[in-house]
Amino acid sequence: FLAMAKQSYQSDKFETWAGLNLLAVDGVVWRVPDTDENNKEFAKTGSQHGKASYPQVRMVCQMELTSHLLTNSVFDSVDVNEMNLALGLIDKTPDNSLTLFDRGFYSLGLLHRWQSTGNARHWLMPLKKNTQYEVIKSFGRQDKLIQLTTTPQSRKKFPTLPKTMQARLITKKVKGKDLQILTSVSYTHLRAH
Repeated sequence: FLAMAKQSYQSDKFETWAGLNLLAVDGVVWRVPDTDENNKEFAKTGSQHGKASYPQVRMVCQMELTSHLLTNSVFDSVDVNEMNLALGLIDKTPDNSLTLFDRGFYSLGLLHRWQSTGNARHWLMPLKKNTQYEVIKSFGRQDKLIQLTTTPQSRKKFPTLPKTMQARLITKKVKGKDLQILTSVSYTHLRAH
């Protein structure tokens, strides 16, 4: 799969935005056959009613958005969370790209490593509710450069994570509600494209 996905990605020309290939990362859970071998490898989810009938696999996929081509994936047992699996996508993420994440992937350690690996590997995601930040600079009413403070636990897990990191916070009104988006794409990068 990975060899074929890499060859397809490298041989095709995709539409870009601001000079960046558009990618998305998301996770999925599926059941696998209830065999002894699968039960040893993969956990079963549980609820107040007991354990699921089948072992389950969690997979995190990376997709090129204009073609829906899967460019990478990692999977493990359902008891491994999506953020930890997403770390396995970083090294093979293409340079000059913008990857969209949902709020469930909010981890400053993950995002810092994403943008620090390779060349021009950016990310974008909705702002998680109650996120604390400091406005450093305003580019307009709806576009701010902000500073986020990392936690000691994050810095322990991600030793190269600084005490603070900067991101852009963009606010857009959608159906009468303010939607806030965090991104590593700089104001300067956008002005250059």
